[in-house]
Amino acid sequence: MKIIRSHAELLVYRASLPATSTVGFVPTMGGLHAGHTSLLTLSRRDNDISLASIFVNPAQFAPGEDFASYPRTEDADLSLCASHGADAVYLPRAEDVYPAGYETYVEAGCGGAARNARSEGASRPTFFRGVATVVLKLAVAARPHRLYVGQKDAQQCAVVRAVVRDVGLPLEVVVGETVREGDGLAMSTRNQYLTGAERSVAGGVWAALREGTAVWAKGERDAESVRGVVREKLADMRGKDANVEVLYVSLCDRESMREVEGTVEGGGKCVVCVAVMVGKARLIDNVVLE
Repeated sequence: MKIIRSHAELLVYRASLPATSTVGFVPTMGGLHAGHTSLLTLSRRDNDISLASIFVNPAQFAPGEDFASYPRTEDADLSLCASHGADAVYLPRAEDVYPAGYETYVEAGCGGAARNARSEGASRPTFFRGVATVVLKLAVAARPHRLYVGQKDAQQCAVVRAVVRDVGLPLEVVVGETVREGDGLAMSTRNQYLTGAERSVAGGVWAALREGTAVWAKGERDAESVRGVVREKLADMRGKDANVEVLYVSLCDRESMREVEGTVEGGGKCVVCVAVMVGKARLIDNVVLE
């Protein structure tokens, strides 16, 4: 497995690949877990060449967020990449991605704070500008045929699809299923922040989403009623021995991320998204209403 540490080296590596080879690309911030390795497995299965990146992107963090403390586990991450078939891993320095004088950023409407008040875009106003910018820059340099992201970050999936579509990048966005712990907690690098007591209640996030899908399956089609069921179940987490704050419960169109009011359409067009602070861990999850 080749280790690439500069933009120039990445360009040389990409140019060296046979023109007929298909390239899969899995961008990550490191702290890899089974959710990431499931994407690496898909990339290996689908392509001649599988490329990953590890970059804790400073543009995705606002002041006061966890940029400094975000888990950085390079040796373990490289080992996981190698064991899941990556041919190369790109580990750029911040100055490679954002050189001195850098001032060009990308924003997708579906990630903006104005699009939906109950969303990551509203809760973290700078976040998706950083996501859209780094994904575009990495994709331009790596020139993959397929780019892999996880469904756990529903709005991020929408932002990546929008950037690829609107800029006209010649690649396919592949969304991998959310990988979960035994109690349903979506795997996330930030789960490492949970204490024992907090971890014991964190599975309540998925339990609340399942309550929402249960009433949906029984025929409920009023958006606020579905949101209300999820909020009520999330409230059950607060009475335990853990610091829990529900940040938002959203039921929105999975492409535009516009909040749905009134009757909800089925067929996988809408998604219920939640964000909950459990101690220092920001837990996000979602479920598609099929």
